[in-house]
Amino acid sequence: MVMWVGMTDTKLSGHVDSDKHIAIYTAADGTVHRLSSYCTHEFCDVEWDGNENNWHCPCHGARYAPTGAVIKGPATEPLRTLRDHE
Repeated sequence: MVMWVGMTDTKLSGHVDSDKHIAIYTAADGTVHRLSSYCTHEFCDVEWDGNENNWHCPCHGARYAPTGAVIKGPATEPLRTLRDHE
C-alpha cells in the first residue's frame, strides 16, 4: 500500500510505502530520493510533512530533510539511502 502524505505549492512531494518501509521524495527537478522510512532514533516509520517539506517521526519528533539529513533530534544519524535494487 502506498500512502501519499503531502504535496506543497513548491512541488515538493514525499510519500511512504508502508509495506516496504520506503520513504520516497521527488524534488521539483524530478530527482527521486529513496530512503529507509525507519527513523534512526528508535525505528518508527517517518511521515512526510507537506507543510514543512520534510520527514517527521511521529514517535519522538525527529525531523529529516527531504534527502534524509537530520534537521532535529533526537535522531543523530540520517535516514539510510536505498539503492534501486533494495
